[in-house]
Amino acid sequence: MDGAGLCNCGIVDLGGRVIVFDTMLTTQASLDLLLAAQTLTGQSVTTVINSHWHRDHVQGNFVFPTEADVMATLSTRTDMITNTPVETETHQKNVNQTLADAEAALTAAADPAEREEKAIFVKVLRILAEDAPGLRVRLPNVVFEDHLVLHGTQRRAVVQAMGGGHSASDSILWLPDDGIAFVADLLFNRVQPPLNCDGSVDEWLSIVDQLEALEPPLQTIIPGHGDVGSRELFGMFRDYVAMVRAFAADRAVDEPDMPAEYTTWHWTNMFQINIDFLRKDP
Repeated sequence: MDGAGLCNCGIVDLGGRVIVFDTMLTTQASLDLLLAAQTLTGQSVTTVINSHWHRDHVQGNFVFPTEADVMATLSTRTDMITNTPVETETHQKNVNQTLADAEAALTAAADPAEREEKAIFVKVLRILAEDAPGLRVRLPNVVFEDHLVLHGTQRRAVVQAMGGGHSASDSILWLPDDGIAFVADLLFNRVQPPLNCDGSVDEWLSIVDQLEALEPPLQTIIPGHGDVGSRELFGMFRDYVAMVRAFAADRAVDEPDMPAEYTTWHWTNMFQINIDFLRKDP
């Protein structure tokens, strides 16, 4: 969770075809990902998958070879066309002030856990400030509506659109013969998920049910943020949403205390943000 790439990503060698799933946030992390893919497989990256449009998953698209296809749902590409250039331009204009504010907040923080999280944020912002002048937007050039099956000489991979849970359109990369899935921000591992994004919490829960019901069953799950996990991530997500919804429904206390079991999770600031969001949009 202290890496400058911010999100988890994946490298999959299908045999004669190398896939990278999501391209992270900072330029150096994306370049490191490209180098790792080439070094580990001894091949060039042929396919990049964008799970959804949020910048921490797609900002690094532009560092990959121009001959590599970038794939996403049509909805994700449309959202990238609408949102990514604006967000990138805003970031380039404001990153230095955002960094100064974050450094001041770190100096003022007294709680050790809070300081740790703010220090990670400052570290990433410093790198982003260096990145800002050279950032470019690269859009997907291959779009799909439901799913794609990619075949190599060693294995197959399914790129599956799951619907609008975390974002307006979320996709996974599933290796059905290996019991592995890269699920991006549809699941988190001991990281408080931002429920206030541009999807639907109810649909998000439904998608988690669909992931749990995949056949053959998933055994290894790479979440968007946090450590690699297994099937316990399904219940962890449901329990978290139920907990936050219970606090949101009880308006007697504006800012309730966080249950002890969640105080060790990353992104603790999302606890109150999620409660406030659900009170407005249950």
